[in-house]
Amino acid sequence: MLGQNLTALITTKAGGYEINAANRPQLGFMQFMVDCTVVLNHEVIQGVSQRNLRVVKYRGSDFAENEAPFLIGPGGLEVAGARELGQADGMEPPVTTERISSGVARLDAMLGGGYYRGATILITGFPGTAKSTLSGAFSEAACERGERALFVSFDSDANEVVRNLASVQIRLDRFVKKGLLRMVSARTLTGSAEIFLMQIKRLVREHRARCVVIDPVSALSKTGNEGTAHSVAERLMAW
Repeated sequence: MLGQNLTALITTKAGGYEINAANRPQLGFMQFMVDCTVVLNHEVIQGVSQRNLRVVKYRGSDFAENEAPFLIGPGGLEVAGARELGQADGMEPPVTTERISSGVARLDAMLGGGYYRGATILITGFPGTAKSTLSGAFSEAACERGERALFVSFDSDANEVVRNLASVQIRLDRFVKKGLLRMVSARTLTGSAEIFLMQIKRLVREHRARCVVIDPVSALSKTGNEGTAHSVAERLMAW
């Protein structure tokens, strides 16, 4: 509508066009006339609700063609971006040689001084091999440095995690009270693996966390998310 100096947004129901006497959709021609077409869908896959958005066409402009999940939440509508790093094309994220403690002095020595700041660390093992304990030690060490930390637990209630770790002298409750540590039970998060990723990112921003624990990330591949879990884990690490 250049002649009118207007930008027009028009909505229509997918598959809801009225049928005329010739049994043809009366509004089917609209996708050929408009400059940009955005398609929304909402489906349930194995009991998991998933909303997706796709730009089908945009005349005279480059655009991301792949379908992207989106979330409707307290902050409005948030769409998962194709680039998770937030860096401009051609720019690499900054790296550092700074080390931070794992929370276990002997492990720090084995690592040559601790984890690198900004690194992604995977702790893997069978149940009962102290994955959550090492995660708790890392969170405690972060808070002792005065840094904010976020601990997302998929297996247990947040209060149970704090209680259980206290039995091995990892006292997280004091940092929860100070506001340095935020404990989140993933059972309070809902939706697909894609939505989990977006919610975790939102929680990190809200808490201004510098250290994050996700225990365990394998929970992202639960029923209904098998097809997207690999992509989500990959983008989580990149972010």
